[in-house]
Amino acid sequence: MLHIVTDDEPAHGQESVQVSESYVFELTKKCQEPGLVIENAALTAALSTVGVAKSLSASDPFEPSQMHFDEISIGVITANTDPRVLHWHPQQIEVYAIFFGDAEFLCKYQWDDVGWVAHRAAPGRVLIVQPQVCHWFRWKSRAGFAYVFKAPQIAGVGPNLAGEVVCTRGCPHFNNGCVLPAEYDLPKRNVA
Repeated sequence: MLHIVTDDEPAHGQESVQVSESYVFELTKKCQEPGLVIENAALTAALSTVGVAKSLSASDPFEPSQMHFDEISIGVITANTDPRVLHWHPQQIEVYAIFFGDAEFLCKYQWDDVGWVAHRAAPGRVLIVQPQVCHWFRWKSRAGFAYVFKAPQIAGVGPNLAGEVVCTRGCPHFNNGCVLPAEYDLPKRNVA
């Protein structure tokens, strides 16, 4: 059982409790317990020092603070995260559960050159992404928190980290008919 506590979110304008990123490491020690409680405020505070989207459970040999679950990957994304790059997963379903904040989610099947669909990602919404769907998640609010679940869990490092194909690096449709969303700034670091 995985229990996520949401009633401890900081109120608008209220500062969250400062917790070091070692909170994530402490979770790894508890992942084999029969029930695991993740405190939302503590995790949000810990991630504020990291500033990136964070996988909590992907099998990454370079991440000592990872929980291991055989069938699912659990991650988080906060509003202070660097904007996500356009990407897709050949075999995984990805689920975004929005706890607070407003975001925009664009998606299309990877073989559809111009079929981008935009969805508002608001608190209480769950966004489900099928395999082989290009998608881009970006925060519209200054504060935000979402859990990201992927199944099956696929370990990996390098260009296809955890089963992820970055649209500008490795996708056969990039520069071959695919039209990126007009709002998307092409990150120089992600171009092959």
